[in-house]
Amino acid sequence: MKKYWVFSICVLLLCAGYCLPSDLVRLNTPKDSRSNPPVIAFASDGTLWMAWPSYQQGRFKIAVCSRSGGKWSVLSYPDPTLTDQVEPQLLVNSQKKPVLVYSSYDGQRWFVKQTTKTQQGWDKPQVLSPGFHPSAVMRRGKLWAAWEREGQILVTPSAGSDKEIPYRSIKPESSQISYSSPCIDKGPNGEVWLTWTAAQHGFQSVLLQRIDRKDDSLLTVDDGTGVNRNPRLSVDGEGRAWVVYESLMCQLDDDSVSWEQTARPIYELDKVYGVENPSRVIKVTDGQKWWTAETPQDPAMGLMPTVFCSSRGTVWLTSRSFTGYSRPRRYFCPICESLGTEGWINHGLAWLKGQSYKAFLSLAEDPEGRVWTAWAQHDREKKGFLDNPSWTHMDGPDFIAVASMPELETGGSPRLIPLERKAVEFPEPQTFSQYQTTYKGKTLQVYFGDLHQHSEISGCGRRNGRIDQNQHYTHFVRGLDFMCTIDHAEHQNDHTWHMTQLAAQMYNLPGEFITFTGFEWTSEFDAGGNLYRGHYNIIFRNVGKGDYYFSASDPSYNTPLELWDALRKTAGRVENVLTFAHHTSRRMAWISWNYYDPEMVPLIEIAQARGSYEYEGCFTGLEVHNDCTRVRGHYVRDGLDRGMRWGFVASGDHGGRQLAAVFAPSLDRQAIFESLKNKRVYATSGEHIFLDVLVNGRFMGEEFILEKESRKVEIKAVGEASLVEIDLFRNGRSIRKWAVKNEKVDLEWEDNEPLTRRENYYYVRVIQADGGQAWSSPVWVINPQVPGEFRFQVGDDELRVIYPGQETDFAILMHNETETSIQGTVALDVPDGWVVKEKEGIKVDCPANGWRHAVFHVRASSSALSQLCLPSVKARFVFPDNRTVESPLFVVGSPTRLSREQKAVLIDARTEVPKDMFQEYLKKIAEIWRKES
Repeated sequence: MKKYWVFSICVLLLCAGYCLPSDLVRLNTPKDSRSNPPVIAFASDGTLWMAWPSYQQGRFKIAVCSRSGGKWSVLSYPDPTLTDQVEPQLLVNSQKKPVLVYSSYDGQRWFVKQTTKTQQGWDKPQVLSPGFHPSAVMRRGKLWAAWEREGQILVTPSAGSDKEIPYRSIKPESSQISYSSPCIDKGPNGEVWLTWTAAQHGFQSVLLQRIDRKDDSLLTVDDGTGVNRNPRLSVDGEGRAWVVYESLMCQLDDDSVSWEQTARPIYELDKVYGVENPSRVIKVTDGQKWWTAETPQDPAMGLMPTVFCSSRGTVWLTSRSFTGYSRPRRYFCPICESLGTEGWINHGLAWLKGQSYKAFLSLAEDPEGRVWTAWAQHDREKKGFLDNPSWTHMDGPDFIAVASMPELETGGSPRLIPLERKAVEFPEPQTFSQYQTTYKGKTLQVYFGDLHQHSEISGCGRRNGRIDQNQHYTHFVRGLDFMCTIDHAEHQNDHTWHMTQLAAQMYNLPGEFITFTGFEWTSEFDAGGNLYRGHYNIIFRNVGKGDYYFSASDPSYNTPLELWDALRKTAGRVENVLTFAHHTSRRMAWISWNYYDPEMVPLIEIAQARGSYEYEGCFTGLEVHNDCTRVRGHYVRDGLDRGMRWGFVASGDHGGRQLAAVFAPSLDRQAIFESLKNKRVYATSGEHIFLDVLVNGRFMGEEFILEKESRKVEIKAVGEASLVEIDLFRNGRSIRKWAVKNEKVDLEWEDNEPLTRRENYYYVRVIQADGGQAWSSPVWVINPQVPGEFRFQVGDDELRVIYPGQETDFAILMHNETETSIQGTVALDVPDGWVVKEKEGIKVDCPANGWRHAVFHVRASSSALSQLCLPSVKARFVFPDNRTVESPLFVVGSPTRLSREQKAVLIDARTEVPKDMFQEYLKKIAEIWRKES
């Protein structure tokens, strides 16, 4: 404890001008456990009770402790069942005993439970009903609770017995509207207020109702448009309800708000919503009149706001703010403000700095009128720093902290500003057309989803929402059919991964909305030598059965080959997992052509928030956001021309609205995953466009052997707006283009041009009048009249860099297009002063129509790399009869580490500078870099 106070003094000095809370106590959690944010409550005798979800041995258990007389009690765990227990609500009854309400998941269903502590210990937990997201208060000795279940809000005052607890349902007027996120509070005279959100496609509104009296009217807190969410409620001493919420102030389908705006904070979950976000909006009502408070002082983004009205008249407002823009340093921190008679007081960073989740803070008042708060701090160190950054968050200790707020002058009520309210007319829910097709006697429905969304677990951007909230938003506000939360494995630990699994189970509704678990393998930085391996998104067929994450910064998994091997082992079978690369040519982390596995990589992300990666110079149809320049030769079409066979999907990533469209017989995990695995998919830039393409009667994603010379192409498309262009591509070249002016297109065309390649691919791109696009997955046509080739070193022209003394792996990729397997030995020829670990070569057996890798591990001495140079490195394939095929490797040797941008410059130069002039080019560029440094 002494060391801790020394540390606190140091923080105080660093945060000059801010008021740190008094009575700050740090409570270390049990060894090998992790904690979600706590909740607190006070008994009338001053005892402080605290509860939080503690992650231990693969599941969450609600932990409870108390402080009385300056001493903390031993931790207790009220629910002994082997279930996951989260979302605690903690109250104290008139007998000074704590009452706990929480969500529990038994592996099949979610339940809301309650239990009370007695002299003999905690009562047997009582099930209130199926559901989750509970909120609760004590009113005149009875527990009032509200929770979410199947799109409605259930409310009950506790019966206080073992009998079935009665509850009433607050149901939406339309089946297309879903109620969620309840928050309940009581006033000084027994008033009980409830706030929650109502979501339908296109908007989400905040509602409010007083529920302790019959026939109280339903009140709309906001103006009924946009996406307003995360309401929190507190009732002041005059019985008025204070509601604070996040207001996204959306303009549907409007791209006019630039991501580059900095005058006001930007918050964007989906590019369909251009958002100027003051975030925290405060509304106050007594049920008849409405007021608002003046705008809080802190300009920071106010995520997850919480409001609390103290008995002394002060209103407290807390929220989460994003701090810093350098990836190795940025994190979310709490912000605290108070509103009194003199207006807002900004208490600044009132808590210790450190990595933390974007969660609500708990506020409670003790018998003496002091307000307290509690939070979970996650002290994870990050591997690497500014000179050599890394995505990796090292898993470190966490702890629970509790502190009192600064004591303020009392007297009077905060000044409120009257509001004129008009009747709110909710817009009609937007609906989408339902599309289907018939193939081989089976009816296939088209389902739209987003397979790449980040949550608060990823430290890669301030727009990332809470993980369960993203699932709700995608289902009800975006109106999609399926989704996958994809967070960076480099930011995960077992605790957060279990949160990912629980969130996927919370919102998975077969027949209505499907969720998957997955992660992003991110070789963004050069820590560990893993820069040239791209970003891969991983999706699992099953949740909680063989789904696990692997980091690109872990030396055991820092190549795609090692990643795929690990996934095969954990998922049980290759059929249970798939991966797909994204932003293939982005300068930050382009895809490498030296790694490919058709079993593990059936898909490619052709478009996302940063635009289209179809081919260099392609029509994007949208303003490219959050992007750097592109690297030549690394577009989707470049990979197709090298023989890779991918189906096309599009995904949102950071704030994007791009979609994957799946043909499946039903809306369930197995059916959707099976279609993804078999490439029965297409991509759109965000619109619900229908696209059905057949080549000689074969479905997109399939391959077939050509039996006759001609190829019949059938195209059916339906746009959300008028279609203006249909483009048919064969082997990377547009061979037929139609100019149209209809929402529906039904075309047939014969391609009679002889095929000169053995492996050929066709795909279609359609463009709407508003710029919306869709890309069909390719259909591959094998021409048996053309003999197959053995492509040795498919990625031979791809730049690799080697540094003195650092072991570098060189992956050699081979593609056998022939009908027989090919055996041989791969060897590597290197300059003097270089050492190849596999000096005897690597024996390979490349199956018919298959792929194989040979990976060499190489070191070069300092004397061999005294300057930036292009050394002679060759890969050789030696057949059993001693025939040899050679392939030069494009390797740059550098005596010092190159930045990512410098490597991208060299990659571009590879395509522009003749190889016989490249040595001279390197001398000139080295001189330029020396001057710049």
